[in-house]
Amino acid sequence: MRSLLAIPKDESELLWVGTTQGLYVGKFDNWESVPDLETRTITALAWDGNASSLWVGTDLGLFRLTSQDNGWKANECNVHNSGLGANRVNVIAIGMDDSGETNLWIGTPCGLSCYSY
Repeated sequence: MRSLLAIPKDESELLWVGTTQGLYVGKFDNWESVPDLETRTITALAWDGNASSLWVGTDLGLFRLTSQDNGWKANECNVHNSGLGANRVNVIAIGMDDSGETNLWIGTPCGLSCYSY
């Protein structure tokens, strides 16, 4: 296990577990892997409660997961399609600025990136 995050969803709490072999979500007796992340090493997790999305840092990029149908849709950011300093994500933090915009801070071995949305 590399990272762990508990997120309240409706009346039940989901537990996210990041491992060297992917991301798993569920409860204590029922776990499912997130198919788009099965081959990734999960390095960081952060929940954006305002947008109901999970940011997932990996050894090969950053992913934003949103709930879709009965699963999770993954959108990928990497050095080729975003301003990310490096593909390996070491840490993620989320905060809001005075204007109400969400700031997503991403720490990589090559520096710090910030996305505002």
